[in-house]
Amino acid sequence: MGTAKEQADTLAALNHAKAFLKRELAERLQLFKTPDLHFEAALAADLAAKATKILKRIERGRPRTDPEKNTLP
Repeated sequence: MGTAKEQADTLAALNHAKAFLKRELAERLQLFKTPDLHFEAALAADLAAKATKILKRIERGRPRTDPEKNTLP
C-alpha cells in the first residue's frame, strides 16, 4: 500500500534487513535452516489483511483450529 515510491522504499528496506530477519526467524522459531525470504509489493489489500491475521496468531503462539484446512477461522 502507499505510493509507488513508498512501496519501493519499503521493499528496499526489507531487502536490506533480509539477513537480520532470517537470523531472527531462525532463532525465534528454532529452525536449523531458514527458507529464503522474498518480498513483493503486489499484495492485494485482502491478502495483506490475511497475512497480518496469520502473523498475529503466530505471535500469540496459537495454531490453526482446523489443521485439515489451509484457512483461518
